[in-house]
This record gives sequence, C-alpha cells and structure tokens, in this order.
Amino acid sequence: MPVLLYLVLIGFSDVAVCVHDGISQQVHLSYGENDSEMIVTWAMNSSSSSVVRYWRRKLGEDSDESIAFPYWIRQYNVSQGVRIVHDYVSPWFYSAKLGPLQKGSFYEYQIDNGTRHFFETISEEKYPITVAILGDVGQTNFSKETFNELEQYEPRPKSVLLLGDLSYADGELDRWDSYERLAEKAFAEIPVAVLPGNHECEVDSTGNAFTSYRNRYPPSGIEAPEIIAPGNFDYSEYDAIFHYDFGASFYAYTLGPVKVIALNTYVRANAGSRQQAFLERELACTDRSVTPWIIIGMHAPWYSTNAKHRADTELNTANHRAGLEDIIAQGGVAFVFAGHVHAYERSHAVCQNELDNKCPVYITVGDGGNRELLYDAWPFANKYEPWSAYRNGTRYGFGVIDFHSDYRATWKWLPNDFNGEPRDSIEITNPYFATVPEQSFSLSPEFTFDCQANLVHEVNRRAAFSSANNYDSTPDKGKSIKSRQMLLIGIFCCLLFIVIATTFHAFHNAVDHPHFSVLTNSELELVPSSTTTYPKSEQESALV
Repeated sequence: MPVLLYLVLIGFSDVAVCVHDGISQQVHLSYGENDSEMIVTWAMNSSSSSVVRYWRRKLGEDSDESIAFPYWIRQYNVSQGVRIVHDYVSPWFYSAKLGPLQKGSFYEYQIDNGTRHFFETISEEKYPITVAILGDVGQTNFSKETFNELEQYEPRPKSVLLLGDLSYADGELDRWDSYERLAEKAFAEIPVAVLPGNHECEVDSTGNAFTSYRNRYPPSGIEAPEIIAPGNFDYSEYDAIFHYDFGASFYAYTLGPVKVIALNTYVRANAGSRQQAFLERELACTDRSVTPWIIIGMHAPWYSTNAKHRADTELNTANHRAGLEDIIAQGGVAFVFAGHVHAYERSHAVCQNELDNKCPVYITVGDGGNRELLYDAWPFANKYEPWSAYRNGTRYGFGVIDFHSDYRATWKWLPNDFNGEPRDSIEITNPYFATVPEQSFSLSPEFTFDCQANLVHEVNRRAAFSSANNYDSTPDKGKSIKSRQMLLIGIFCCLLFIVIATTFHAFHNAVDHPHFSVLTNSELELVPSSTTTYPKSEQESALV
C-alpha cells in the first residue's frame, strides 16, 4: 500500500521546487522505532521516482542489495503572514525505513544514483557507546565549524541529540533548505534526533505552528501520530498556547542501553497534558535491567545563571519545569540537556535547587554557532548558585557522553577551537541505582500503566486520570499570570516601604542592566569577519 501511494503521488506531481530534478539533497538519518531500524529522509523534485538501496558491508564486499521504498511523502506550502516573511513552496520530502539491520555492522546506502553514504549500527556489546549533544546551531561560519568538529570526532557518535533552534529561518522558509544542505554532510552518516525550540514555532496566518519542522522530521514510530491544532505565541513573554502532541514534538528512542527522551518546552506539560503523561509512561515502562540509562533533552533550561532567557521570567519554561521536574527527579534520570541560552553551563546533580546525587545533572549546550552569537553575560559575576558547577560564554562547540557501563558515564564539553579536547568534563555514577525505584513508577499510586498497551491509549488514559483527580498543582497560564500579579503587588509594597524608610535613612542603590545586541539575519559565511575569532578574554568559572 505505501508503495502504491508513492507511485500515485509521483505520477501526478509536477510542482517546481528549488531542488534539481533527480538529485536528492537535504539527506539525514534518524532512528526508527528501535535501533534496528534506520530512517533516511531526503528532499527532491517529485517528478522523479526515488528509492533507497542499501548494503551491509562484509570484508570489503557488499552483501545482497536491499531496497527501501518511501513510507512517508509530503510537500507543504505556507502563505505570507504573522511570522512568515513570504510565500513558500517546499521541495518534496521522502522518508524510507531501512531494516531490520544487524548490530555491529557497517551499512552503505544510496538514494537513486546519488552519493553513497555510510553508517554504523549499535554494537552487539552494550558498551562503550557515545552520544553527541548540540544546540542552537543555525547556519553561520561558526555553525559550519561545529558541524566539521562533529564529523571528525572519534569515536563517532551513534546519535546526535539536537536541542532545538535548528535553522533560524524565522519565517524566511527557504532558509530551512539552506540549513539542511549545510547539515547534510554530518547527518547523512550520523543519525540525528531533533526537538523543537522557539525558532521552530513560526506561526502562520492560520495560527498553525511548527509547519516546516513537522514536515521535515518524521515521527520515529507510527504508533503515535502527531496531533496539531492552531495556537499562538507571545514572543515578548515566551508564552505559547500550542497544541502539538506526539510526532516530533515529544518522543523517545532507544540506543542499546540508553533511552533518549525529547520534550517540547512550548506545549502544555501540566496535569492532564499528554506531554506529562507521556514522560511518566516512558519512565514507568523502561526496563532498567535492559536500558539502565535515561537522558532527556528539551529546549529551554531550568537551571541557568546566564542573564538571558531566565527560567523564572519565561512562562513556557516556568510551566514546563513545574509540570515535569518532580517526575524527572523520581525517575533515575542521569542528564537533562537544554539549549536556548547561547552559552555552556553545567550543574551539579540537583532537584528543586537542592544538591542530591540521586538527581540529574543539568547541562546547557546552546553554543552551536547561530547568528545571534554567544551570551557571555553572567549577572553578579562573583556570586554563584550552589548548584552551578561550571560555565563559559566565550566559545562555540558541542558535547558528548561516553557510556562505559551500566553504572558509569563521562560527559565532555568540546569547544571548536580545542581540537577535540574537552574544556569541561565530569564522570557520574548512574543515579538510577541510588533511587531504590518502585515496581511501577507513578506519581499517583492509584494509577498503573499497561506497558504492553498502545502508547497513545495509555497516554490519553493517564492524562484523563490526572486531569480528573487533579493530583498535582502544576501552574497553567492563568495561574502563572496570577502569580506574577501577586509578585507585582509584593514588589509595590516593598517599594512603598523603601520610600517611607528613606525619610529616616538616606541611601541609594543602583543596578546596572546590560544591553544585548543581536545580528540581523545573515547567510552562511556572511557573519562579519571581525567575529570569526574567539574572544581573547575568557570569563568562566569552575566550582568545586
């Protein structure tokens, strides 16, 4: 049936797109429902048929050829309006699943008669395994440096988790195409998992959002089709009301002993939401004897001492944290990664601002290279939160996790100008083994997941139960606004007290608020040459 649909679509299509006839481009790999499947996604003119041929390499010789037909075909167009700069018609996008694949093997694949690419599957041995983390990459000369460093890093990562804010198209939708061409060299051979950031929202004239993102990144499984509805986004307060569940909004995939969970800062995460129920279900239904490690990615950080994108001033981030942090704290999660802040920062193991070795380490990796440049802005430079371990706002780069065993892993931050050498690193013990987990993970003892049942069914059942029982006090938008109003009243009272006090005690206190400049939109290699060298003065802290 998918093949028949595919042939019908290519037979009736004559849309002109910005991709040469018969030439595939914008190629990237991603994992399927498990690590024995690989999804190949590419763009091309729909007037040509397209399939993927692939071979398992054995002793320098190709095995028998296998052919994968596209199972997912789409093309989209968006009209100018709201945050869309001009009308746009996309290329046609194809996704094909390769597999089942054999573990510990090299595979070669080719889209039609195009370039041959290679990838390596997960080893039959659980360890070692390496996962790369990258955020806010964009498409500047700095972005290109980061991609180059990633491609050259050894051992080659088995996956890249990209923490949102990918193309920085910002409504100029043809810049999605230029970004995908830039990223192709890396992601055609290293599987990438993406999650949405605020720059992916791109609300159109109908109120729909994430249109380019949704059409370019297929969901890893067919069990949870995406649910999308119009919404709005207040950029002044980062206050989103979006309805985008499942698909590439929030999802999970497994790499041998590691489960990776991707979350969405810009959809609801409070009691009764599908995202909260999904996270609980993933933590409850992961067999930790088989998959002992869990890491989580999201866009906006909960723990950051940078002056930009404060978690307590952006409503989406505050609500996301309020709905999910306690769940994560109980789930034996090792690392929580975020971007959004264009700098690097690592915390100690922490939950609700309290140090605890049963909790995750929170790491901000928003230094991928985008056109807004770095945020080297740390208020109260000589004062630190007790949970902040290391921070640096002067270098672009990415990071990797090396998993050594069920119990031990090493995180390394790799600035681009350090030739693959880490500037910051930490070795941790898996916090799962310090939590004494319950038989069935759940915040509510009255509810138990059926882990064999359909994912969507269980998530909806959990969401309905949470909503009906209102078992937590996660703030929604209204509660957040009310809290802010109460805060303003409190501030007013404090100011009134200060005014009265000044009649008896004269004093003055001034606070300096730094100003941040942002570059205008630019194409790759057009960032001013004066910014192509790293700052010579480095302000960083490494706390014991």
